[in-house]
Amino acid sequence: MTNSFDEKDFIRTVNAEIEDGKSKQEIYDKAVADGLPPKEVADVLVNIPSVARWQKYKIWHHLYLTALILLGVVNLLAPSIALAVQAALIFIVATRRFKYYYFCVVVGGWGLATLIATLLAYNTMSFTNLLAVVIPSAVFILPGILLPKFIVPKYTVENEVYINEEGNQRLTHKYIFTE
Repeated sequence: MTNSFDEKDFIRTVNAEIEDGKSKQEIYDKAVADGLPPKEVADVLVNIPSVARWQKYKIWHHLYLTALILLGVVNLLAPSIALAVQAALIFIVATRRFKYYYFCVVVGGWGLATLIATLLAYNTMSFTNLLAVVIPSAVFILPGILLPKFIVPKYTVENEVYINEEGNQRLTHKYIFTE
């Protein structure tokens, strides 16, 4: 097999193999044995959940998506650029693009900082106003941080030393996936 790497085609193949019950480690080992670049293969595999992890955490993912949609409906009452941002976040979560969840965290943090600054500027800081700020921001921030860690955990890297054909000692990296 050649060393060319078509990420979209590889993602389709990986999704099919995971649905067939193969582990990420088996898929990784086979792809690397077929000559695909280990780092690129690992970077694709790390963002695709295993069937077991998806089954375990999909309810939380759906609750997050529902909360984002509800906030989007609230944004319909006063259309602005926030509605476009909300639509983008809903797309990211609905299509399970876990590597982009940090956008939800950034938007939540920006919204939290903006609302707190507004409350402080107008000297209207009260417990009720603070709850009105913290709860919607928590809908963005906490799941945006936690869900990707639970659904698609990062790989670990093992360094392996080997001797090449010329007798020189070389170091290679092997990526290990937890299920």
